[in-house]
Amino acid sequence: MPRNGHATIDMPAPAGEPGSVKTKQIAILGTTPSRLDAPIQDPDWAIWTIGPGGKDAHRWDRLYETHTVWPEDFADYLNSLSNVKAPQIVRSIVPMKLRMEHWAHRCGKDAAWLAEKVTGDWSANSVIDREPLFDRYRKMWFSTSICYAIVDAMEDHVARGSVPKSTIIGMFGIDLESDEEHISQFIGAAHFLDICRLIGIDLVLPAGSGLERDLNPYPDRYETFLALTYEKKLKLLNGLIAQCEQEVEGRRMMLHRIEGALLKVREIKTAHPESVDDQMMAAGEAELNKTSAEFFSLRTRLDQLRGEKSATEYYQRMFTWGMFDPSRQA
Repeated sequence: MPRNGHATIDMPAPAGEPGSVKTKQIAILGTTPSRLDAPIQDPDWAIWTIGPGGKDAHRWDRLYETHTVWPEDFADYLNSLSNVKAPQIVRSIVPMKLRMEHWAHRCGKDAAWLAEKVTGDWSANSVIDREPLFDRYRKMWFSTSICYAIVDAMEDHVARGSVPKSTIIGMFGIDLESDEEHISQFIGAAHFLDICRLIGIDLVLPAGSGLERDLNPYPDRYETFLALTYEKKLKLLNGLIAQCEQEVEGRRMMLHRIEGALLKVREIKTAHPESVDDQMMAAGEAELNKTSAEFFSLRTRLDQLRGEKSATEYYQRMFTWGMFDPSRQA
């Protein structure tokens, strides 16, 4: 089956031949705009979503909350999950009810605070048994909550002894393309989607989905003209930044020396006005203003160079490591 064979939002019709295995249709939803293309209103599709971004955005049958550390201001979100009831399912990698005690402790709170903030019994919580999955697929590929959802669908497909196309997985609102973290997350998700294709699961992806991009093989992506340009530019910027940092530090020390000297002269002038020449004071003030202007100008230049370096590193991640070809961007 070609990789791009399902880059469409046309929904396949469920298999209905006599004696065939009933088609199971699962739409896995992220938070990018293409989630609006998902068949949310179609009751024949199960909707699986991810974390707080998907919880209140649309109906869902299953929500994946695979984190084990949350900030204190997640209290309302965690409380709402604790009160979810079947048939909805909250999938996690730890028992959520027990993990709440750890969360409260990290927030510096006691049991009374926890009882007030999280009021549900977590009856809809289902814990992912990860170790067998790691044994079958290797840990490294589980790079995002999306991967756990895909693997759940794969495991169900295999457990049902499914014939080809008896499972359809739609991936909506999932691109995994915005930053360095998402590059590694993309690789895990793409790996499991490839396995889905190999075991006969039909995939539905929105047209233009970031999940359809394909990484150039080694060493191609490191030896393109663009990759070498970024590498040379970063080397140049690192040299300019190091030079500018030295200049900034030099001006900073000079500024402190002049300020210290002027402060001493002002003290002397206050105690003995006749001993300090006004022209000398004016020259010192002018030198202070000049050095201060040079210092702030150099610091601004340093900030610009650091910003340019950050931008270049971002472009390098996107276009060299992140699998985008900038010549094909709209």
